[in-house]
Amino acid sequence: MSPRAKQRGYAILVWVLMIAALIGLIGSAMLRGPDLGGALIANQFVAGLNTQAAVIRTRILSCATDYPQGNNQTAYNPRYPAALTAVAVSSLICPGTTQALWNNADGITLPPRLSGLSDWAYVNDATSLRISISATAAERVPLLTNAALQLGPQATVVDATLTWTLAVTSP
Repeated sequence: MSPRAKQRGYAILVWVLMIAALIGLIGSAMLRGPDLGGALIANQFVAGLNTQAAVIRTRILSCATDYPQGNNQTAYNPRYPAALTAVAVSSLICPGTTQALWNNADGITLPPRLSGLSDWAYVNDATSLRISISATAAERVPLLTNAALQLGPQATVVDATLTWTLAVTSP
């Protein structure tokens, strides 16, 4: 048998093994398909939620740096928008300016509402400066918990509401 014939036989064996491995991987993925797909969708949802939270946080905290002379006319975190009770994040105005936080003048808009969640809310009171969002669908509650874990110790979930504390009010 010539060396060339041995090489052809070896190449065919490699191809057969590669095809067998590929069939095994496809079969494995098909058996786990719904779970794997559900996990990917859940991870994308949590990533989207955390991205929204980060954009909102950055936008609110920029009020103090962009308009350091701002005064919300309350005793609480005066350089940030006033809100002694929960208000929609979409309605915020930075102290020091009369423009809405989400006026799109700089190309930044409020992120769209995610399915199964309320609109984002904001509070600036005697305890802290914080944003929150609530699950309107029961299957979203575990995703809020996952999001809170990724946001860190300043984020909590209580009664289907994720709250992220941005700053603590100084006495």
